[in-house]
Amino acid sequence: KWKRYLLPNFCPESFETLKQEAKRSLRKLKRRINPVQSFWNQARLSL
Repeated sequence: KWKRYLLPNFCPESFETLKQEAKRSLRKLKRRINPVQSFWNQARLSL
């Protein structure tokens, strides 16, 4: 998923560029909210 959606056809000019883009895209993935968890929270259901 990471390579396919966040870095498609990415060809960095240097290792430093690759490192920066990899960190940026991984932070983006970590921020994503789980849709099931969002539904659960919005419905105010308890476990």
